Amino acid sequence: MNTPHAYNYVSEPHARPLDGIHINSLLHAISSCESNLDPLAVNPRSGARGLYQFREATWHSFGSHDFLDAHKPGIARTAALRYLAFLARLLLDHGHPVTVLNLATLWTHGTLTRGIPEYSHRVLNLYTDSVSHLPPTDLPPPSLPSSHPR
Repeated sequence: MNTPHAYNYVSEPHARPLDGIHINSLLHAISSCESNLDPLAVNPRSGARGLYQFREATWHSFGSHDFLDAHKPGIARTAALRYLAFLARLLLDHGHPVTVLNLATLWTHGTLTRGIPEYSHRVLNLYTDSVSHLPPTDLPPPSLPSSHPR
């Protein structure tokens, strides 16, 4: 799909967990922080790969069977969309709002209990700058409050 919400909707209580977030801006912000937009990036310590710096276990859950596919931008983007939708549902299931800051924190830490790292603020700043330059018609509708039944 060519829409900002090119992830698969699932028939469940949180079927559209990323509504209100401009996905292209968020993916650009994450890949800017993770790999400096380099699809061939490899973290020498963790072995994470590609634009979004997937670790192998996460890649196999949300990407393909071949970890080298993490270097292919189209395949990596699809995996990143799946992973973001998973993280958003996780936030909602635990009573947290789906915000760029919370998604970025889960992306890098896997938990919200350690506080908000500097990384998450960098992602948020890049995202905010990106959406501030979009025409109003490209912006998604605002998210519902976390207390709203979905």
